[in-house]
This record gives sequence, C-alpha cells and structure tokens, in this order.
Amino acid sequence: MDKQHKFPAGGGPPARSDEYLIEPNQRELGVKKRGGGGVEIKTLIETGSDSLSRPPFNGPMELWCKAKSSALPLDGLPLIVIEKERRLRKFDTTGAKPIEIQLIPDSTEKPIDGRALPSQGCNVEFTSIRVQPDRQAWWTFGFEAFGPLSTVKHSLNNVARMLAERLPPALTDGILESYPTWLTDHLNRSA
Repeated sequence: MDKQHKFPAGGGPPARSDEYLIEPNQRELGVKKRGGGGVEIKTLIETGSDSLSRPPFNGPMELWCKAKSSALPLDGLPLIVIEKERRLRKFDTTGAKPIEIQLIPDSTEKPIDGRALPSQGCNVEFTSIRVQPDRQAWWTFGFEAFGPLSTVKHSLNNVARMLAERLPPALTDGILESYPTWLTDHLNRSA
C-alpha cells in the first residue's frame, strides 16, 4: 500500500461483465444489464452548470439519475459486452470532513467492518474495461457523489479536495465524457 492512502481500495477481481444497450448517437441515457443480474438505467439531468477545479481533477460536473430494475428485459436488443475490473474508494460526507470507508478488497465493495453504507457520500473509481469482442483495453476514472440532491456537489468538491491533497499523478491525454457518450463515440470509431 502506498503512503498516500490509509488502506487499499476496495474492489478488484473477479472481473464483471456488463451488457450495454447500443443506441446510435445516444449521449443522455445509459442502459446496462449488470453482471450478476438486474438492469441499471442512468439518465442525464444537467451538465455544465458547475465545474470541478481541484487539479488534477478538472472538468464539468454532470448530474445523473440512476434507477435499477429486475423486471426490465433487454433480451433481443442490441447489446455490447464490457468486462470491468474496478477499484473503488468510498467516502462518507455526512460530517464536516469526508471519511474514507475501508472496503473489502474484493468485488463486493462492502465496508470491511460490516457497517451500513452512508446516506450521502462520494465514490471514486478507477476501472479497467475491455470491450468485447475485440477485448480492446480502456481505463476509466470517475467521481460519483450520492445522497440528497442538495448535497452532491458539496460532497464531490470535498472529496476531490481531499484526494488532491494526496498529490495524485496528473491526468493527461484522457477523454472527458460519460459512458453513453464514450460508447457512442467508440462504436462510431470502430465502424
């Protein structure tokens, strides 16, 4: 474990395969069948009204809504398989300062001490993905604040500030876009 973090990130093997709905030119809606079951739908609510400016974490904030369903079938629809292995840090932002929650070092990503997950906070994830069928490798890095709408921007800024103080490497040569936008652009580049 490096000196910058109290404990290792959660997550890790085994990799999970998610199936994403392919909808040409879709940039505001993401629909996926999660490895292990259930459908997850993310829709864009707002973009560009605020920016994160905590170097090296710079860029526009996007507000997304996520819903899950075990009753929606995606059978027969055009899907692309993306294999993922992610590392996750989870922060509780209910107090004055963010507190990192130590996670089990496996794909369950649950608190190591069995505590309940916080009602508001921020996930920071670094994910290795491979797009099927060619298994082209990509990496993603993102912040995902959660909780009451009135708290998410504050949670995101506080966690970004805390992580910036840990002196992470610069994020260069990346593509700044959501999964639906990246997937549309990736499929267009591959066509």
